Amino acid sequence: MRDKRTTAALLISLLALAAAGVSAYLAWKSITAGPVAGCGAIDGPACDEILASRWSKWFGVPVSLLAVGVYLMMIPAAWAAALRPGRATLALLACLSLSAFGAGAWFVGVQAVLLHGFCPWCLAVHVCAALTAVLTFYLISAAAGSDEQRAATLVSATVPGVRRRAAPRRASGGPLLGALGAVLGVAALVGGQLASEDESPAMQEVVIATPDQATSADAEAPPTDPTDDAGNDQDQPTDDDDPVAAPTEDGAPPPLEPIELSASPEAASGGAGDREFRFVGLSEPVDLDQMPVLGSRDAKHVMVEVVDYTCKHCRALHPYVKQALEDHDGQVAVVVHNLPLNPACNPNFPAGKEPSEAARHACDYARLAISVWRLAPDKFPAYHDWLMEGDKPPRITKARVRAADLVGDDVLLSSKLRDEVANRINDQCTSLKSLKGGLPVMLFEYSAVQGVPKDPDAFDDLLRSKFGL
Repeated sequence: MRDKRTTAALLISLLALAAAGVSAYLAWKSITAGPVAGCGAIDGPACDEILASRWSKWFGVPVSLLAVGVYLMMIPAAWAAALRPGRATLALLACLSLSAFGAGAWFVGVQAVLLHGFCPWCLAVHVCAALTAVLTFYLISAAAGSDEQRAATLVSATVPGVRRRAAPRRASGGPLLGALGAVLGVAALVGGQLASEDESPAMQEVVIATPDQATSADAEAPPTDPTDDAGNDQDQPTDDDDPVAAPTEDGAPPPLEPIELSASPEAASGGAGDREFRFVGLSEPVDLDQMPVLGSRDAKHVMVEVVDYTCKHCRALHPYVKQALEDHDGQVAVVVHNLPLNPACNPNFPAGKEPSEAARHACDYARLAISVWRLAPDKFPAYHDWLMEGDKPPRITKARVRAADLVGDDVLLSSKLRDEVANRINDQCTSLKSLKGGLPVMLFEYSAVQGVPKDPDAFDDLLRSKFGL
């Protein structure tokens, strides 16, 4: 029996050590807001998005950090239960292993139901939790029939004057107490997460490869079926009465052929300009006369803001950008680079992955905003600010009406405009194919910054350090 218990303890220790190591890595990435290996906001599993969500924290503390403590405590608890099985040792091991298992079940449910994506690193930890729970049950069962326990019962029965009694129920009372503790622990975890405020990811510099580098790195990857985008577009729920998102007359979706970031001579301001800037992560220079811009187009300092109108963290960043443009009026300009996180218009969205419910109309908002800019560049900043007000975007029907009021019905009815905007969104998504981590992202000439500043002063300090203001 003892050999079986020590074997179980050894296996529990190995699994707990592996889970603690992965959890420590995830905790580090959660704290630093860095990209997770093998994951991305667009072209990979949803690790970064999950680690940036409210469900990755418990009152501001990364849950992965709490997991490290649980799994490290599980190792000595397993050996104590194996070598000296008693009510206390078995209760502690049962509490730790069942807590890990219950927390894992909760987080798998959150990923499936609320986040609509899975983090393979997180799932690896949850598999370890499930296996340790099974091994804990095995160890407890072995302890219930241990040789030492039976020997103690026989000795007590043969000693004169000692009343015969049954063996103590160490393997039942202890584990039951541990299970109760686990239930309370998981309840505290769930309740704390529900009560915690949703926090935006902290501002952090990130590395973004150029499209050429990304293509070289992905050279061995199998080619993408060109029909995948059409299938995703059909599967994605959209409003049938949205002329901007409607198919062409023959029933096929608008063609999504790549175009350069510096658009055709027919672009909004007319003619190619000499206001070209280079930014990290983009292989082509950006012409301010051919892109939506916030602030003065004559500004000396320019940055690119990569946004999705349905991204809550992008919306949290917007007030800081707006305030900075007011504080540095005429000195700083912001190029708005739309990156909708929805396969209906984003060809780099991973196949088989469903967009979040919040991103259902991400393509529609981007189409409307770019269409407003194409028809009336001077009215784009006001429309952009209106779309970004509050925690959530306005209803898509209101966004259409507002766009038509600003620039006329062509924003909804022009098929030529619709095709051009679809191509532009496709090109902008492709130009940032290698983006890792969540949105928002700000691109500068030599660096990229992801996340949201803690206060206006922090954002102002960032701009001063990047531009020498």
